Amino acid sequence: MADSVSGCRSSVYAFPGVERQTLLEVKRFDEPVASCLERFCALRPFGYTPVRQSINSAAAQLVSRRESRKIIFLITDGLCSDAELLTDIEQDLKRAGIEIACLGIGDDIPKIFSIQSDIKYSHQMKEAAYRLLEETFRRN
Repeated sequence: MADSVSGCRSSVYAFPGVERQTLLEVKRFDEPVASCLERFCALRPFGYTPVRQSINSAAAQLVSRRESRKIIFLITDGLCSDAELLTDIEQDLKRAGIEIACLGIGDDIPKIFSIQSDIKYSHQMKEAAYRLLEETFRRN
């Protein structure tokens, strides 16, 4: 989706990965989405989303990138026990030039991020993700 925007490069990671403690690389920055669709289709939900660790891992990947704009697009279907810490992390990353956009799926997703949209059902994800990315790209 983001790859269709001129000049936009993206990578995708699932966290936790198959070892439950690692990131699972689904798409590298230099790969077109079409070449890794099978990897997306193979993803299955399990466990909880360690949001803070996911954001820290994504930020570590982005900090060395040369792009002028860096966005972490987080999709989660769970509650976050670290909500108060994430507000501080978002501010720290914003100062470092990294934005966070979050799409929450489910009934009880806390409003944590300044750019966040929540949906109730996964079938609403495609439209909601496009709207959230549009909102994110229009900022700044």
